[in-house]
Amino acid sequence: MTNNEFKEWAQGFSGCDGGNPSGRIWLCGIEFGGGHTEKTLIYDDVTKPPCITNKDDFIRYPYNWKAIKLLAALNGRECAKYKTFFEEQSCFYEKSNYFKLNLYPIGFKDTAHHRWGDWIILKTGFATKLQYLDWCKENRFPVLRRWLVQYSPRLVLCTGVTRRGEFRSAFGDGTEKVIEGKAGGKDFNYFLTNDRKTMVATVYFLGGKYGLGSDDQLAATGKQLASVLYEEYGSSWMSA
Repeated sequence: MTNNEFKEWAQGFSGCDGGNPSGRIWLCGIEFGGGHTEKTLIYDDVTKPPCITNKDDFIRYPYNWKAIKLLAALNGRECAKYKTFFEEQSCFYEKSNYFKLNLYPIGFKDTAHHRWGDWIILKTGFATKLQYLDWCKENRFPVLRRWLVQYSPRLVLCTGVTRRGEFRSAFGDGTEKVIEGKAGGKDFNYFLTNDRKTMVATVYFLGGKYGLGSDDQLAATGKQLASVLYEEYGSSWMSA
């Protein structure tokens, strides 16, 4: 039986670790890296989104500093100057233009299903990770969709092309036309949703052997996404 405390937590701003949902750009991953433990998985108050309070702690993780480089390139800035961009934009702070979230609220060392151990079965009520994922698709994804309609970000930048179907399930309505593109030798795709007010783009994961790793790849991807946004929304694509 699903833990009621987990259900309430999983349908709030759990899985989010920074920023302002009213911001124009959302960065969405699959789940937290590193992993929760029995002690760190706490069903705390998630009625309001968290925001970062220490930039040094935030930016030391490879995924995060690569994300800042990608956002810098999206804004026409040099990847090498990502720290300056991060400070100027106050990325993922409470009143910034950026919001960081994940499809799923619980973090693991990796996405392997065998990491679903006894303690987490007791903590959630799900016997397997597959049951947990299916529950999230049915119950958490509609919440993510409601957030998108409520806050109307201009861009939802999703990382992980192997999960493109899940990102579309979370943020689309199933009727959107998916457009394929390529930048820096890597594929990406995007679609318009929310009465065309929001673009949802999925790029390779930020890291790993096959992901977006080099500054050249990040710069090319950011530049290409900016071009697509310009074509659709004009030079004011970051404005309301």
